[in-house]
Amino acid sequence: FDLAFPDPPYAKGLGETALAKLADGGWLSPGAIAVFERGASEAPFEVSGFTALDARDYGAARVHFLRFEGG
Repeated sequence: FDLAFPDPPYAKGLGETALAKLADGGWLSPGAIAVFERGASEAPFEVSGFTALDARDYGAARVHFLRFEGG
């Protein structure tokens, strides 16, 4: 896929796990964009194989825009 929209329950680490599984499972094309929603107050995160492009806050949510660099 070229686009993914993970929106898991906040503060449980499920989104980071989902992104890693999408990447490791071959689900994402190189250069794919992930639009990942987390709680605005959650600590920063990193997921191997993804580069952060932008992040925007909407109320209690922070939406992260990431590019998948894997291949």
